[in-house]
Amino acid sequence: MRTVIQRVKSASVSVDGEVVSSIGPGLLCYIGLGKDDSEEDAAYIIRKILGIRLWPSQDGKKPWHRNVQDVDGSVLCVSQFTLFGRLSGNKPDYSRAQVPSTARDQYHAVLEALGKAYRPERVRDGVFGAMMDVASVNDGPVTWYLDSKERGAPPGWPKGPDAVRVAAIPGPDSRSIGAKRSRRSGIRLDLGIPRPLQAGVDSILRKRAGLPPRLFSLSRNHSGVMSNANNGVPSFHNNHGPFHIGS
Repeated sequence: MRTVIQRVKSASVSVDGEVVSSIGPGLLCYIGLGKDDSEEDAAYIIRKILGIRLWPSQDGKKPWHRNVQDVDGSVLCVSQFTLFGRLSGNKPDYSRAQVPSTARDQYHAVLEALGKAYRPERVRDGVFGAMMDVASVNDGPVTWYLDSKERGAPPGWPKGPDAVRVAAIPGPDSRSIGAKRSRRSGIRLDLGIPRPLQAGVDSILRKRAGLPPRLFSLSRNHSGVMSNANNGVPSFHNNHGPFHIGS
């Protein structure tokens, strides 16, 4: 199960020009169901929607301190099967999404469980399967993407069936490396590395990746990377990475 969570000041859903649901401050959640989703996947997504801390503390000293329940916010859910889309060339393929007949019941079960876990009057939704106009004022903006199949992986590690792990660079300050194979670019590595190991890191990684120089490039991006929430607390990484290896 996948969801895109947006912290909003307001949001609404209209069908055929008529507003069917609206909320004030809270969360706008697009929810997509996959063919192999279970009750465990639903429980994880519900727990994260209600637990993720996207609001600051009342005194403003902690920017990511309160969740939607703490601020007495609302949750507007919108069914979104396209979250399971992938591209075949330029053509969207939605074969991984749950079939509509099954997805409808599963989606409504998620809404019911979400309401029971929070407060039913605070949970709103659109119209399943309808063409909807969704309007929102994103507060921040703050937007998160979560996949129930990726739960439990360390922040910054690539996920999914193609993810592999590469041995850490030896030494007392060594870090684990997340590596993902790519048809076009060889291997992508994401790692946090202390400054003492930066010298010569490209040759070390090239040898470990088994790539010749012509297929190896190393770039560093100092911008923060937001990972999945860890116990509801957003985790931002800015530790001399990520690094990418490719052609």
